[in-house]
Amino acid sequence: DNCDNCSVEGLTLDANIANRINDGTDQPAHNLRLRGCDNMTVSKVKIPSSMSDGIAIQKYNDDIPENLIIEQVQIDNFWRSGISAINGMNLKFSQIIVKSNTVGALGGAINIEKNTGELDSMYNMTITDCFFENLDNYSIQLSEKEFNTINNVVIEKSTFKNNGGGIESGSSMLIKDCFFENITGVYSGSDHAIIDIRNSDDALRLSVSVENCVFRNSTATGIYTNGLVDYSNVSRCQFSNIGIGTNNLVVNMYGDT
Repeated sequence: DNCDNCSVEGLTLDANIANRINDGTDQPAHNLRLRGCDNMTVSKVKIPSSMSDGIAIQKYNDDIPENLIIEQVQIDNFWRSGISAINGMNLKFSQIIVKSNTVGALGGAINIEKNTGELDSMYNMTITDCFFENLDNYSIQLSEKEFNTINNVVIEKSTFKNNGGGIESGSSMLIKDCFFENITGVYSGSDHAIIDIRNSDDALRLSVSVENCVFRNSTATGIYTNGLVDYSNVSRCQFSNIGIGTNNLVVNMYGDT
């Protein structure tokens, strides 16, 4: 807690998930928990398995984590989320590799998630040059329980392959230079798009841009907003052999498609 101006590098943190008490509850035994940490780097860390989140980023009392870099980290067999960030400003996730999750995992590879009643904003978050494969849930989720508490999110230069879902969001975001292939869109008992806009009670003011991305060979629809976006832009994207049933490339998008 309150670990400022330091780094964690070159460690292997294995929670030995085989010893987890599998009673269906969320056991908060994170491999690495960063609470209220500022100016910190986590680099070249391997997390072969976790009993909850591989890495958890949270505030400590009123001290919100700021200026964190999580880079060159490989996470597998997580039970809840690979990385969960509940509070934070200026967060960068770079070269994160996630190739498997525990069957029935509750979350995705990276979860940016605000709890109900928490009004502090999370802003300036970048997810770049990451690789997500063989996940039976979504890969990235942005979930805000209070409107407009997650801002300035960029997801770029990342690959999503052989997963249940791609990106599920209830927040404004820019997605660019990403590659999506063989996304089924089936998880949590229902169908989802590769980029799926939901989870927001007040989403009519969201802004979503998708630029220079490739979508191919997936049973999931490409982009779906359910009419929840005030402004959207889809430009320079390629769609090939995708869509649930009707092969719709973009459903309910507004703006330049």
